[in-house]
Amino acid sequence: MIRAGRQHLVRTLADLAAQQGVGIDHYTRLKPYAAEGFPAPISSEGSRTWLYDGEQVDAYLLGKPVPPAPGDRGRRGPPGPP
Repeated sequence: MIRAGRQHLVRTLADLAAQQGVGIDHYTRLKPYAAEGFPAPISSEGSRTWLYDGEQVDAYLLGKPVPPAPGDRGRRGPPGPP
């Protein structure tokens, strides 16, 4: 769930690919979002578009502890292939 005041932190898979400097097709083939420790999506289960918390992703990519997302219900890992 996206909390009020945090919409500017939401990232899609395309945003994550761009952040890493690769195209979305290459990014989904590599599946870095499936790595252990990568933040879980904040989108609703079963949603077609995966949404990620930018603060969590930034911390993960910098090798820092990943903060819990506001309202985190303990979901871990992506829901499956897009």
